[in-house]
Amino acid sequence: MDLDRAADELYGLPPGDFVARRTELARAADDKAVAKLIRALRRPTVSAWAVNRFARAEPGLLETLLTTGEDLREAWSTGEGRAEADRARTRAVDAAVKAAVALAGRPLPEQVRREIEDTFQAALVDPAAAGELAAARLFAPLSRIGFDFSALPPAPAKARTAGKAPARNRRAKERKPPGEDPRLLLRRLEVEAAHAAETAKEAESALAALRTELDEAEEERTGLEQRLAELSAGLKRLRAALGPAEKAASTARAAADVAAGHVARAR
Repeated sequence: MDLDRAADELYGLPPGDFVARRTELARAADDKAVAKLIRALRRPTVSAWAVNRFARAEPGLLETLLTTGEDLREAWSTGEGRAEADRARTRAVDAAVKAAVALAGRPLPEQVRREIEDTFQAALVDPAAAGELAAARLFAPLSRIGFDFSALPPAPAKARTAGKAPARNRRAKERKPPGEDPRLLLRRLEVEAAHAAETAKEAESALAALRTELDEAEEERTGLEQRLAELSAGLKRLRAALGPAEKAASTARAAADVAAGHVARAR
């Protein structure tokens, strides 16, 4: 089991099944380094799980959402077709949220619905977020991180008259997460900090459970030791009584033999 396959399987599972399966996959890994990386994978929140499920089960809607995001970013950068791009964004997000909620197969709290919508909105405005959504391995919801399209400068004339092929090339590059985007770095750090706190809480709960099990095991061990001591004392008493009992049995057998001889002579 390699890390890529393990991550792909784990982030397709409901959050409640994640930890147990992660432990199984880590134990099944041949390489200790891979096992350590598998154990480091974060359990997804309900909203992240719902979005991952959507990305895997609805490739058509996912592609529509990503393409809408590309068109939206281009419209805001060139100043052409902004109103239509905004309307398309609303339609794409509404359809994606509706599909994600339906795929969850259970009622979702309003907060979870908002997190799902925020994740789709983030994928529309942020190419890096779009790449994370397409990978379907989110462990936390995404946000727009305060990106303001209105702050973009007007596009140069050359960009406005660019042909279709360059635009497609730009879109292809957009889907590759940037390596040194400070906004993306900040968002990742915030998410990792939140999940580090969640992991610490889980670890504390697990530690408390282990301490309880240890106390119960200690009590059981003490009880077994007391029972063993009682059995050992009883065995010692039985062994002590065994010698006289054997001697008495031998004397009784000798007496029985003498009596049998007297009976025989009397006859």
